[in-house]
Amino acid sequence: MRALRERNVTCFGSWGHTRLVGGRRRAAVKFAMGISGLLKAVRPLLVAGRVQTLPGGSVVAVDGLAWLHRACYSCALEIGTGRPTDKWLRFFLSLVQVLRVSGLVPLIVLDGRRPEAKAETETARRSKRAEQREIAMRSWAAAQEARTALARVRARMAEAKKGKAGGGSSSLVRRLEHDVEGLVGALRDHERKAEESFQRAVSPTDSMISTLLGALR
Repeated sequence: MRALRERNVTCFGSWGHTRLVGGRRRAAVKFAMGISGLLKAVRPLLVAGRVQTLPGGSVVAVDGLAWLHRACYSCALEIGTGRPTDKWLRFFLSLVQVLRVSGLVPLIVLDGRRPEAKAETETARRSKRAEQREIAMRSWAAAQEARTALARVRARMAEAKKGKAGGGSSSLVRRLEHDVEGLVGALRDHERKAEESFQRAVSPTDSMISTLLGALR
């Protein structure tokens, strides 16, 4: 804390960025911290600001895991279902590029060993992520079933339309069209629930951190 008072440090985290300026100004800044009381301890040193207000050449510290977690949100469905993707990496690097274009020097800080004070919070987070992943997988399975059923009904409808052209039943076609509309709605609903739950369950992995460090070098 003494070091922060001796020099200005800019920190980027989950909710934007704040500047620690020796307590000359006070501002209520909302951060999602894992250690109870930490925000209260540093609040006197926080001042909200914008990237554009920082002088060129400034070194800015970035909460790397916060940005990485946010990046995972951009492709939570792909990550959750095991599809290859580099969207998270491109998202992260785009944020780094914003700082560089603004003439700033990003210093990416990644968590090391978890502090004991955060153990209870981390346990609760892991449990919540596991719960959300189960919900996501059930919703994704339901979406797959809806997609399969939709393909079958569309195939039947195509056959029914051919039959209609040859004097077949128009009521069957209308019924199948109604079924298609219902299945499309169900499919979208299941996919939305799956994606939302995957977003709540997603968490950066060691392999992601290694890949990111390699890209930053």
